[in-house]
Amino acid sequence: MSDSSALEMSDRAWALVDANRLAEARSLFKMICEMGEHDPESWMMLGALHAEFLDMKDAMSCLQKSIELDPSYPDAHLNLAKILVKQSKIDEAYAHCKIAVDNDPCYTDAWQLLGGIQEKLGDFVEAEISSRRAIELIPDNVSCHANLALVLWKQGKLQEAVESYQRALQIDSRLVVAWMQLAAVYSHLNAYPEAEQCYRKVIEIEPLRGEAYGQLGDLLIKQKRKDEAIEAFRKALHIKSDDAGVHLQLGWAYQSKRQWDDAIVSFQEAFRLAPDNVNACFGLAAAYLEKGMDGVALGYFQQALRLDPDNDEIRFHVAQLSGATQPSTAPAGYVRRLFDDYAERFDSHLVGELSYKGPELIHAAVMDVLGSDFEKKDILDLGCGTGLCAPLFKERALKLSGVDLSEMMVDAARRRGLYDHLTLGDITVALEGVNEAYDLIIAADVFIYVGELERVFELCSTALRRSGLFSFTAEAAQDEMASFVLETSGRYSHSKRYLNQLAQSFGLDMECMRNSVLRMDRGMPINGFTVVMRRP
Repeated sequence: MSDSSALEMSDRAWALVDANRLAEARSLFKMICEMGEHDPESWMMLGALHAEFLDMKDAMSCLQKSIELDPSYPDAHLNLAKILVKQSKIDEAYAHCKIAVDNDPCYTDAWQLLGGIQEKLGDFVEAEISSRRAIELIPDNVSCHANLALVLWKQGKLQEAVESYQRALQIDSRLVVAWMQLAAVYSHLNAYPEAEQCYRKVIEIEPLRGEAYGQLGDLLIKQKRKDEAIEAFRKALHIKSDDAGVHLQLGWAYQSKRQWDDAIVSFQEAFRLAPDNVNACFGLAAAYLEKGMDGVALGYFQQALRLDPDNDEIRFHVAQLSGATQPSTAPAGYVRRLFDDYAERFDSHLVGELSYKGPELIHAAVMDVLGSDFEKKDILDLGCGTGLCAPLFKERALKLSGVDLSEMMVDAARRRGLYDHLTLGDITVALEGVNEAYDLIIAADVFIYVGELERVFELCSTALRRSGLFSFTAEAAQDEMASFVLETSGRYSHSKRYLNQLAQSFGLDMECMRNSVLRMDRGMPINGFTVVMRRP
């Protein structure tokens, strides 16, 4: 073929590309290349067109031929990198994309792709540099701003990420992925109203985007707007009824409203759709446990344990209901979530509905032991919860400190404004290394989540000053020969023998041990002990 004929055929092929007649263009470029054309540009374009039609094997072959003819050809390297990304060959894609920008430092598309590849590789700093370079070249490229926002988010630069997402959305206000990601960033910033506006914008743009309703539901749960959250989850399921994750979210929403039957229906559907989903199985077990159907709950807990054999919380519940080998303490994560969820209604439910008397019982016992000793004390409130002990002891405190595992409980205690110092964490961690710092340590309804008490007693005896008092409540174990028992309620009880033994082991004098009714549970009194010990 003459040079003029080849040039004419090439011009015609490129014109077909410009006209978006890609199938015809591919046929013509294929003819050009088969006729012995040694133009790397033609091989590159044929490869790109093969990729458009998802013929990846031929696409790669053509692009490699183009690179063979011109090893520094940026377009060929970029298009090959795009295919390699789709094939999850990220390292190879990075190498080709790097060649593209090295040979054409003003190649915006290559910088943009390079930033995306670096983000996938976890190199967020370099990804930010590449994305900013792409924006320098084309300031109004919406994808570049969105990519930059993503890598800023992943570096924890949340406010900068917000600004980049806002810039992207100024360029294209209907870019749904940017609205979704911006909502997530706002949520991380606890800017819930702004996050909600983003999700609602997505729904306005794409009314059938179930994911947006699901995320909106999660956001509403965080704001305690449970009924609205349930409505959002239902709308998500109306769009996509087989979404196991949303059924699970709906189940937990019903669970938080104590609507056990509705929760069970949702958890059952989630479990049907995803039989290996341990959270759905656990949700069923938890709901049946709340309904008092211990046998059914145990079956689901055992099934959940088979799905996740290393889960301490599930093993704890199996032990609780079956009498199997008892753990020495309740898992910290379980206790933390239990009280984070409970904090909102803790005072009204525990005091108002269950007639909880722990703080009053401890206060009365301590005052009786102190007698005419009116000197103010340094007091530590272990497992302080929402701070029910604080109003009783504040007047007798030189300094009143509290520690609790639940962030929500500590927040509630802080709002009382009665504690001089509050610590979020495990009580044993808080006591570690503390020597003769307190005159009084109290623990109301704390040891119901701790079976083996040796370590706590050791630390408390060390943390007390001479003549300091240690006062607590404990549920009474029916089996006096046992040290502690994990009851079917999920709480630990302790024997009088064990408590006396602990006092003796750690050099504490038993000042008093009173039989007490600690609270009511399902209409029945919970018997226990109110104890005061003294360090000699």
